[in-house]
Amino acid sequence: MNDSKQDEFWADKVQRLKKQGLSEEVIKESSKRIPYPASFKEIAIAIRKDIRAKRKEGADTKILLSELHKWAVIENFFNHVDWGWITSDRTIHSTARSSIQGIKAPYKTVGYKELGLLKKTDIKWLIEAFGEPEQHTNAKEANPELYEQAIEKFRVAREKDEQEWQRESDRLFGSWDELRAAGRKRSKSTGCLVIIVSAAGLLFTAALMMKIII
Repeated sequence: MNDSKQDEFWADKVQRLKKQGLSEEVIKESSKRIPYPASFKEIAIAIRKDIRAKRKEGADTKILLSELHKWAVIENFFNHVDWGWITSDRTIHSTARSSIQGIKAPYKTVGYKELGLLKKTDIKWLIEAFGEPEQHTNAKEANPELYEQAIEKFRVAREKDEQEWQRESDRLFGSWDELRAAGRKRSKSTGCLVIIVSAAGLLFTAALMMKIII
């Protein structure tokens, strides 16, 4: 792969892959960007394209529909997890991917009503393929232990990110204590200079007045 493609922005790469009709590559690249909303949107678009192609051929679409439903559950999962306030994209993505290992997303028990990624047509297809679910719930309630683990993983990642940011800030600008000490030193030096200048001004004024009187 040439340098221009290596440096290619994610959104541009996805658009290029979509134009080439490479749905699997779109899903692969987009899955690296979770939990950002745009990544789920592109995954859903790619899967829907493949579902339509299969339906046009009269082929079975259950595997693709299950995949679409799974990604809708994962998207819903991150709606309940606070993954913000981390400066490193790499940390966000790696933590997100590790957080969904083993996620449970059965259509029969999760349903579709609380999955915002699914459109009306998706729901129609799901009902045609699998019937109505036994219940409707969200990803957090369907995966309580995984949710608690994800909360903890992001908490740890956030703390680590803050520490790394602080170390980098100290390296570039000095620690907060050092900055305050330097500020006090400058203030003290400035204060002495002001006193000296003021005293010199008073002496000059007194000498000038004496000269005028004489």
